[in-house]
Amino acid sequence: MGELDEGTTSGAPRRFGSMSEVEREPGFLPDNPIDATNYRRLVGYYRFDEEVACCYRKSTVLCHEGHRFGFVAQLADGTITLVGNSCAKGRFGVGTQFDIDRRTLENRRTLHDRFGRLAGLVEQQDDIRAMLASERAAVDVLKARFDALCLALGRRLVDRLEDMARTGQNTVSIRGVTTIHYVDDDGVHRTEHRKVDHRVGRVAGLEIFRHGAFATIPLEMQGVLSALDEAVAMTNSKKKVRDFAVARLLAILGDHARVVKSVARLNDAFGQFKRGDGVPLCYLVSTTGDRLRSAQHALRAQGHDDSESQARAFLSAIDERHRMALGAQRLEY
Repeated sequence: MGELDEGTTSGAPRRFGSMSEVEREPGFLPDNPIDATNYRRLVGYYRFDEEVACCYRKSTVLCHEGHRFGFVAQLADGTITLVGNSCAKGRFGVGTQFDIDRRTLENRRTLHDRFGRLAGLVEQQDDIRAMLASERAAVDVLKARFDALCLALGRRLVDRLEDMARTGQNTVSIRGVTTIHYVDDDGVHRTEHRKVDHRVGRVAGLEIFRHGAFATIPLEMQGVLSALDEAVAMTNSKKKVRDFAVARLLAILGDHARVVKSVARLNDAFGQFKRGDGVPLCYLVSTTGDRLRSAQHALRAQGHDDSESQARAFLSAIDERHRMALGAQRLEY
Protein backbone atom coordinates (compact mmCIF):
# COMPACT_ATOMS: atom_id res chain seq x y z
CA MET A 1 0.00 0.00 0.00
CA GLY A 2 1.17 3.54 -0.74
CA GLU A 3 3.10 5.28 2.00
CA LEU A 4 1.39 8.42 3.23
CA ASP A 5 3.44 11.60 2.93
CA GLU A 6 2.83 12.95 6.41
CA GLY A 7 5.89 14.96 7.24
CA THR A 8 8.22 13.83 9.99
CA THR A 9 5.90 11.18 11.43
CA SER A 10 4.55 8.24 9.44
CA GLY A 11 1.39 6.21 9.94
CA ALA A 12 -2.01 7.25 11.21
CA PRO A 13 -1.99 9.68 14.14
CA ARG A 14 -2.95 7.94 17.35
CA ARG A 15 -6.60 8.25 18.31
CA PHE A 16 -7.82 7.88 21.87
CA GLY A 17 -11.40 6.65 21.90
CA SER A 18 -12.17 6.91 25.61
CA MET A 19 -11.02 8.75 28.71
CA SER A 20 -10.00 5.47 30.31
CA GLU A 21 -7.58 4.91 27.42
CA VAL A 22 -5.97 8.28 28.09
CA GLU A 23 -5.79 7.56 31.81
CA ARG A 24 -3.85 4.36 31.11
CA GLU A 25 -1.20 6.34 29.22
CA PRO A 26 2.05 6.39 31.27
CA GLY A 27 2.56 9.80 32.82
CA PHE A 28 -1.07 10.94 32.64
CA LEU A 29 -2.15 13.30 35.39
CA PRO A 30 -5.63 14.79 35.84
CA ASP A 31 -5.95 18.58 35.74
CA ASN A 32 -2.38 18.81 34.46
CA PRO A 33 -1.79 22.40 33.24
CA ILE A 34 -0.48 23.00 29.73
CA ASP A 35 0.59 26.15 27.88
CA ALA A 36 3.26 27.13 25.35
CA THR A 37 5.99 27.20 28.01
CA ASN A 38 5.80 23.56 29.14
CA TYR A 39 4.62 21.79 25.96
CA ARG A 40 6.90 19.09 24.45
CA ARG A 41 4.98 17.07 21.82
CA LEU A 42 1.59 15.70 20.78
CA VAL A 43 0.90 12.05 21.59
CA GLY A 44 -2.33 11.95 19.55
CA TYR A 45 -5.89 13.21 19.54
CA TYR A 46 -9.08 12.21 21.33
CA ARG A 47 -12.68 12.00 20.17
CA PHE A 48 -15.16 10.99 22.87
CA ASP A 49 -18.92 10.70 23.20
CA GLU A 50 -18.75 12.60 26.48
CA GLU A 51 -17.12 15.96 27.18
CA VAL A 52 -13.84 16.17 29.12
CA ALA A 53 -12.26 19.23 30.70
CA CYS A 54 -9.56 21.19 28.87
CA CYS A 55 -6.35 21.65 30.87
CA TYR A 56 -5.03 24.75 29.12
CA ARG A 57 -3.59 27.14 31.71
CA LYS A 58 -5.09 30.62 31.66
CA SER A 59 -2.86 32.71 33.94
CA THR A 60 -3.22 30.79 37.21
CA VAL A 61 -6.40 28.77 36.46
CA LEU A 62 -7.32 25.94 34.07
CA CYS A 63 -9.71 26.45 31.17
CA HIS A 64 -11.91 23.46 32.17
CA GLU A 65 -14.18 24.00 29.15
CA GLY A 66 -15.80 20.72 28.06
CA HIS A 67 -14.72 19.18 24.72
CA ARG A 68 -15.47 15.96 22.87
CA PHE A 69 -12.54 16.52 20.51
CA GLY A 70 -9.03 17.65 21.33
CA PHE A 71 -5.42 16.58 21.76
CA VAL A 72 -3.34 14.45 24.10
CA ALA A 73 -0.01 16.16 24.80
CA GLN A 74 3.21 15.37 26.59
CA LEU A 75 4.74 18.12 28.70
CA ALA A 76 8.39 18.97 29.29
CA ASP A 77 8.42 16.95 32.52
CA GLY A 78 7.18 13.83 30.68
CA THR A 79 3.64 13.92 32.05
CA ILE A 80 0.52 13.68 29.88
CA THR A 81 -2.48 16.00 29.71
CA LEU A 82 -5.44 17.09 27.56
CA VAL A 83 -6.15 20.27 25.63
CA GLY A 84 -9.49 20.92 23.94
CA ASN A 85 -9.78 21.73 20.27
CA SER A 86 -10.79 25.37 20.77
CA CYS A 87 -7.83 26.20 23.00
CA ALA A 88 -5.53 24.15 20.75
CA LYS A 89 -6.46 26.33 17.80
CA GLY A 90 -6.70 29.70 19.48
CA ARG A 91 -4.43 29.86 22.53
CA PHE A 92 -0.95 28.77 21.52
CA GLY A 93 -0.28 31.28 18.76
CA VAL A 94 0.49 30.83 15.09
CA GLY A 95 3.94 29.44 14.39
CA THR A 96 4.55 28.04 17.86
CA GLN A 97 5.75 24.44 18.15
CA PHE A 98 2.33 23.37 19.39
CA ASP A 99 0.64 25.06 16.41
CA ILE A 100 3.05 23.39 13.97
CA ASP A 101 2.56 19.98 15.59
CA ARG A 102 -1.23 20.35 15.68
CA ARG A 103 -1.41 21.26 12.01
CA THR A 104 0.88 18.36 11.12
CA LEU A 105 -1.28 15.93 13.09
CA GLU A 106 -4.48 17.31 11.53
CA ASN A 107 -2.99 16.93 8.05
CA ARG A 108 -1.94 13.36 8.82
CA ARG A 109 -5.39 12.56 10.18
CA THR A 110 -7.12 14.04 7.12
CA LEU A 111 -4.81 12.21 4.73
CA HIS A 112 -5.21 8.91 6.56
CA ASP A 113 -9.02 9.21 6.54
CA ARG A 114 -9.07 10.12 2.87
CA PHE A 115 -6.68 7.35 1.96
CA GLY A 116 -8.87 4.89 3.85
CA ARG A 117 -11.90 6.00 1.84
CA LEU A 118 -9.90 5.68 -1.37
CA ALA A 119 -8.80 2.16 -0.44
CA GLY A 120 -12.44 1.32 0.27
CA LEU A 121 -13.42 2.41 -3.24
CA VAL A 122 -10.60 0.33 -4.69
CA GLU A 123 -12.03 -2.69 -2.89
CA GLN A 124 -15.35 -1.97 -4.65
CA GLN A 125 -13.74 -1.50 -8.05
CA ASP A 126 -15.31 -4.60 -9.63
CA ASP A 127 -18.80 -3.41 -8.70
CA ILE A 128 -18.04 0.14 -9.86
CA ARG A 129 -16.65 -1.04 -13.20
CA ALA A 130 -19.61 -3.38 -13.79
CA MET A 131 -22.07 -0.60 -12.94
CA LEU A 132 -20.41 1.87 -15.29
CA ALA A 133 -20.31 -0.71 -18.09
CA SER A 134 -24.03 -1.35 -17.63
CA GLU A 135 -24.82 2.36 -17.60
CA ARG A 136 -22.66 2.94 -20.69
CA ALA A 137 -24.62 0.25 -22.55
CA ALA A 138 -27.86 1.92 -21.44
CA VAL A 139 -26.62 5.29 -22.73
CA ASP A 140 -25.74 3.75 -26.10
CA VAL A 141 -29.23 2.26 -26.42
CA LEU A 142 -30.85 5.54 -25.41
CA LYS A 143 -28.67 7.50 -27.85
CA ALA A 144 -29.75 5.22 -30.72
CA ARG A 145 -33.42 5.75 -29.82
CA PHE A 146 -32.86 9.49 -29.55
CA ASP A 147 -31.14 9.65 -32.95
CA ALA A 148 -34.11 7.81 -34.50
CA LEU A 149 -36.48 10.28 -32.85
CA CYS A 150 -34.53 13.27 -34.18
CA LEU A 151 -34.58 11.80 -37.68
CA ALA A 152 -38.35 11.42 -37.49
CA LEU A 153 -38.86 14.96 -36.15
CA GLY A 154 -36.67 16.70 -38.74
CA ARG A 155 -33.69 19.01 -38.38
CA ARG A 156 -35.60 22.30 -38.08
CA LEU A 157 -37.78 21.08 -35.23
CA VAL A 158 -34.79 19.56 -33.44
CA ASP A 159 -32.96 22.90 -33.77
CA ARG A 160 -35.90 24.65 -32.12
CA LEU A 161 -36.00 22.10 -29.32
CA GLU A 162 -32.26 22.50 -28.75
CA ASP A 163 -32.72 26.29 -28.53
CA MET A 164 -35.50 25.81 -25.98
CA ALA A 165 -33.34 23.43 -23.94
CA ARG A 166 -30.50 25.96 -23.98
CA THR A 167 -32.68 28.85 -22.78
CA GLY A 168 -34.83 26.79 -20.41
CA GLN A 169 -37.99 28.05 -22.11
CA ASN A 170 -40.45 25.15 -22.47
CA THR A 171 -43.64 27.07 -23.24
CA VAL A 172 -45.07 27.19 -26.78
CA SER A 173 -47.36 30.06 -27.72
CA ILE A 174 -49.25 31.11 -30.85
CA ARG A 175 -50.94 34.31 -31.92
CA GLY A 176 -54.42 34.61 -33.33
CA VAL A 177 -54.74 37.39 -35.93
CA THR A 178 -57.94 38.97 -37.25
CA THR A 179 -57.77 41.58 -40.01
CA ILE A 180 -60.49 44.24 -40.00
CA HIS A 181 -61.06 46.74 -42.82
CA TYR A 182 -63.03 49.87 -42.01
CA VAL A 183 -63.59 53.52 -42.92
CA ASP A 184 -62.81 56.04 -40.21
CA ASP A 185 -64.75 59.19 -39.40
CA ASP A 186 -62.80 61.11 -42.02
CA GLY A 187 -63.74 58.64 -44.73
CA VAL A 188 -60.27 57.09 -44.89
CA HIS A 189 -60.06 53.35 -45.55
CA ARG A 190 -58.02 51.67 -42.87
CA THR A 191 -56.89 48.17 -41.95
CA GLU A 192 -56.40 46.93 -38.39
CA HIS A 193 -54.77 43.65 -37.32
CA ARG A 194 -56.08 42.48 -33.99
CA LYS A 195 -53.74 40.01 -32.29
CA VAL A 196 -54.31 37.73 -29.34
CA ASP A 197 -51.54 35.62 -27.82
CA HIS A 198 -52.33 32.14 -26.55
CA ARG A 199 -50.28 29.48 -24.82
CA VAL A 200 -50.61 26.12 -26.53
CA GLY A 201 -48.76 24.11 -23.91
CA ARG A 202 -45.39 23.04 -22.60
CA VAL A 203 -42.78 20.65 -23.96
CA ALA A 204 -41.59 18.18 -21.31
CA GLY A 205 -38.27 16.38 -21.30
CA LEU A 206 -36.24 19.09 -23.02
CA GLU A 207 -33.08 18.04 -21.16
CA ILE A 208 -32.66 15.27 -23.73
CA PHE A 209 -32.05 18.01 -26.34
CA ARG A 210 -29.49 19.87 -24.25
CA HIS A 211 -26.25 20.35 -26.16
CA GLY A 212 -23.73 17.70 -25.13
CA ALA A 213 -26.28 15.75 -23.08
CA PHE A 214 -24.99 12.44 -24.44
CA ALA A 215 -21.37 13.41 -25.08
CA THR A 216 -20.52 14.37 -21.49
CA ILE A 217 -21.65 11.15 -19.83
CA PRO A 218 -19.18 8.77 -21.59
CA LEU A 219 -16.38 11.27 -20.89
CA GLU A 220 -17.31 11.40 -17.22
CA MET A 221 -17.46 7.60 -17.09
CA GLN A 222 -14.02 7.37 -18.63
CA GLY A 223 -12.76 9.89 -16.10
CA VAL A 224 -14.03 7.71 -13.25
CA LEU A 225 -12.44 4.59 -14.75
CA SER A 226 -9.11 6.37 -15.24
CA ALA A 227 -9.22 7.63 -11.64
CA LEU A 228 -9.99 4.11 -10.48
CA ASP A 229 -6.95 2.77 -12.34
CA GLU A 230 -4.83 5.51 -10.76
CA ALA A 231 -6.23 4.74 -7.30
CA VAL A 232 -5.40 1.04 -7.70
CA ALA A 233 -1.84 1.92 -8.68
CA MET A 234 -1.57 4.39 -5.79
CA THR A 235 -2.75 1.93 -3.14
CA ASN A 236 -0.36 -0.74 -4.47
CA SER A 237 2.63 1.59 -4.77
CA LYS A 238 5.37 2.14 -2.21
CA LYS A 239 5.76 5.76 -3.26
CA LYS A 240 4.72 8.54 -0.92
CA VAL A 241 1.11 9.66 -1.32
CA ARG A 242 0.24 13.35 -1.12
CA ASP A 243 -3.04 14.68 0.21
CA PHE A 244 -3.95 16.70 -2.88
CA ALA A 245 -3.57 13.60 -5.08
CA VAL A 246 -5.81 11.53 -2.81
CA ALA A 247 -8.40 14.34 -2.59
CA ARG A 248 -8.46 14.69 -6.39
CA LEU A 249 -9.08 10.98 -6.92
CA LEU A 250 -11.77 10.90 -4.24
CA ALA A 251 -13.57 13.81 -5.90
CA ILE A 252 -13.56 12.07 -9.29
CA LEU A 253 -14.50 8.64 -7.95
CA GLY A 254 -17.25 10.20 -5.87
CA ASP A 255 -18.80 11.25 -9.19
CA HIS A 256 -19.68 7.69 -10.20
CA ALA A 257 -23.02 7.89 -8.37
CA ARG A 258 -23.76 11.27 -9.98
CA VAL A 259 -22.97 9.83 -13.43
CA VAL A 260 -25.50 7.05 -12.84
CA LYS A 261 -28.08 9.65 -11.83
CA SER A 262 -27.33 11.59 -15.02
CA VAL A 263 -28.17 8.50 -17.07
CA ALA A 264 -31.42 8.10 -15.13
CA ARG A 265 -32.30 11.77 -15.73
CA LEU A 266 -31.77 11.38 -19.49
CA ASN A 267 -33.97 8.29 -19.51
CA ASP A 268 -36.65 10.16 -17.61
CA ALA A 269 -36.41 13.15 -19.96
CA PHE A 270 -36.69 10.91 -23.02
CA GLY A 271 -39.77 9.23 -21.55
CA GLN A 272 -41.37 12.58 -20.69
CA PHE A 273 -40.85 13.88 -24.21
CA LYS A 274 -42.20 10.72 -25.81
CA ARG A 275 -45.27 10.71 -23.56
CA GLY A 276 -46.17 14.32 -24.33
CA ASP A 277 -49.23 14.81 -26.54
CA GLY A 278 -47.03 16.49 -29.16
CA VAL A 279 -49.47 19.27 -30.05
CA PRO A 280 -47.11 22.12 -29.01
CA LEU A 281 -44.47 20.72 -31.39
CA CYS A 282 -46.76 21.44 -34.33
CA TYR A 283 -46.37 25.17 -33.64
CA LEU A 284 -42.59 25.28 -33.38
CA VAL A 285 -42.05 24.94 -37.15
CA SER A 286 -43.84 26.51 -40.08
CA THR A 287 -43.16 24.54 -43.27
CA THR A 288 -45.74 21.95 -44.33
CA GLY A 289 -43.29 19.06 -44.25
CA ASP A 290 -41.97 19.92 -40.79
CA ARG A 291 -45.48 20.36 -39.41
CA LEU A 292 -46.55 17.03 -40.86
CA ARG A 293 -43.64 15.29 -39.13
CA SER A 294 -44.61 17.00 -35.87
CA ALA A 295 -48.21 15.92 -36.28
CA GLN A 296 -47.17 12.35 -36.99
CA HIS A 297 -45.12 12.34 -33.79
CA ALA A 298 -48.16 13.67 -31.88
CA LEU A 299 -50.36 10.94 -33.36
CA ARG A 300 -47.86 8.25 -32.41
CA ALA A 301 -47.64 9.63 -28.88
CA GLN A 302 -51.44 9.38 -28.64
CA GLY A 303 -51.45 5.85 -30.07
CA HIS A 304 -53.14 6.77 -33.36
CA ASP A 305 -52.45 6.08 -37.02
CA ASP A 306 -49.59 8.34 -38.11
CA SER A 307 -50.17 8.24 -41.86
CA GLU A 308 -49.74 11.47 -43.84
CA SER A 309 -53.47 11.78 -44.41
CA GLN A 310 -54.17 11.45 -40.70
CA ALA A 311 -51.43 13.97 -39.94
CA ARG A 312 -53.00 16.51 -42.32
CA ALA A 313 -56.40 15.98 -40.77
CA PHE A 314 -54.87 16.35 -37.30
CA LEU A 315 -53.20 19.66 -38.18
CA SER A 316 -56.37 20.99 -39.73
CA ALA A 317 -58.37 20.06 -36.63
CA ILE A 318 -56.03 21.61 -34.06
CA ASP A 319 -55.57 24.78 -36.15
CA GLU A 320 -59.32 25.18 -36.47
CA ARG A 321 -59.79 24.57 -32.76
CA HIS A 322 -57.33 27.33 -31.89
CA ARG A 323 -58.76 29.76 -34.45
CA MET A 324 -62.25 29.27 -33.04
CA ALA A 325 -61.05 29.63 -29.43
CA LEU A 326 -59.26 32.91 -30.27
CA GLY A 327 -61.90 34.21 -32.67
CA ALA A 328 -59.12 34.65 -35.21
CA GLN A 329 -58.91 34.38 -38.97
CA ARG A 330 -55.40 32.97 -38.98
CA LEU A 331 -52.64 31.82 -36.66
CA GLU A 332 -49.05 32.97 -36.35
CA TYR A 333 -46.42 30.71 -34.85
